[in-house]
Amino acid sequence: MDNPCNTCLIVGVKAKRRVLVLLGWHDLRVLGTLVRHARAEGWQLETRHFFDETLPHGWHGDGMILSNPVRPSLLRFMFEQVPRQPTVLLDRDNAGMQVAAHVHEDNLAAGRLAAEHLLAMGHQHFAWWTCFPGPVPAERFAGFREALAREGCVCEPLEYQSGGKADEWLRRRQWLGERLAKLPHPLALFAMDDPLAAEAVEVCLEHGLDVPREVAVVGVGNIALASDTSPVPLTSVDIAAEDIALAGARLLDHLMDGGTAPDEPVIIAPRGMVLRLSSAALAVTHPLLLRVLERLRADLAKPFDIRGLAAANGVSARTLYHLFRSELRCTPVEFLQREQLAKAKGMLESGPAVIKELVQACGFGTARTMNRLFLRHEGCSPKLWRKQSRESR
Repeated sequence: MDNPCNTCLIVGVKAKRRVLVLLGWHDLRVLGTLVRHARAEGWQLETRHFFDETLPHGWHGDGMILSNPVRPSLLRFMFEQVPRQPTVLLDRDNAGMQVAAHVHEDNLAAGRLAAEHLLAMGHQHFAWWTCFPGPVPAERFAGFREALAREGCVCEPLEYQSGGKADEWLRRRQWLGERLAKLPHPLALFAMDDPLAAEAVEVCLEHGLDVPREVAVVGVGNIALASDTSPVPLTSVDIAAEDIALAGARLLDHLMDGGTAPDEPVIIAPRGMVLRLSSAALAVTHPLLLRVLERLRADLAKPFDIRGLAAANGVSARTLYHLFRSELRCTPVEFLQREQLAKAKGMLESGPAVIKELVQACGFGTARTMNRLFLRHEGCSPKLWRKQSRESR
């Protein structure tokens, strides 16, 4: 006879929706976001695949979330499974699957952000690095190249073609090192993703190339496993992995409730650049400008005076202004504000900083000016920026 207490526990309990999550690209932030959503919305996740890559042939449930359908065995299973339940693909490339609902990053915008950052650092020579085909690298390269073209710059594509041999990893690294050594320096290298960016940093160091002084490296993804553990910490485009996962989970809820899929893919904008050491060196060779930049960075807390700065270096303010425009593609004030914001963000990240201390140490003059610059460049106040920065770690 059933225990009446157990029966009471079962009666009235809402059945959980059974959801299968298959991630061909394992990002802990995506998985964590999906787990939190599943807990909040009452999903039951099929999880065996995450531990030993077992594919649950014959599985039937209420919904499915997929990403990166590249590996042959995984792709075959996805093709079989997609027609059986509402499905959301968190990926730009559908690999030919008829998935009605797509959510993915804005790869063109990611490429543009990388280019704008490297241009602002004064670079004149650029390269693109990938060893993978497909729409994701194609779009990231297109955004990068188009942003460079608007400034009259070109980009050298470094696109390794795999030969499928046992020593492929070593061959690829040797191939990349030989080409990086032959290109003009300082060089700005944009990698398709953070793991390839970290590999590029290793290759540079193995071939005696200093990062970031001779080769500045930028990746995509802001993936801690690659960006924080690289021999030189990686500057990266944050493509908002958590936002993509949450949008996909909410869209799956909509589909499982009987809703229809959007006519177009849901494209999530990047959060911006996360600046680290791999691109921190200004690509400036003009000795006068180097002296001026060193002085500006050392005296951020002091009032800015372009005439006095120019006179101290034996040139006119007009000459100094044009030198900034030609070498760094910005005005002296724009450069100063960028440095002030960078220092302020570093102080906000490192610990509890009082607003008055930030204003004085970074040379903003007033708290209102600091807030205005944060709103213009970051879209939020300093306090909100610090909160968002800590939450994204």
